[in-house]
Amino acid sequence: MKIHNPNLNGASALHPGRTQEANPAETLGSASSSRGFGTASGDHAEVSSLAENVSQALASHSVNRAQRVQELAKQYSAGSYRPDVRAISRWLIQESIGGNNGAQ
Repeated sequence: MKIHNPNLNGASALHPGRTQEANPAETLGSASSSRGFGTASGDHAEVSSLAENVSQALASHSVNRAQRVQELAKQYSAGSYRPDVRAISRWLIQESIGGNNGAQ
């Protein structure tokens, strides 16, 4: 037997007492802006500020890393670079067993 009812839609057809959920794209309304989006009920999401913070953190990390690499290159060229062999071995062991508590 086949039931044809155009009012039944997807999973909501399995739960007759449940109201049909609206499409999220339809509930956005006109409250969108470059900083996020909201719905008529007052929900709000901040996307741009989070992305800006992540971008700044990555840029800062890149600068610090570049400075550290230059410092190590100078030490290596001068013959004064002495790596901490114990810290490196601890890190290698931790990485090999899947731990993330290695030497930092």
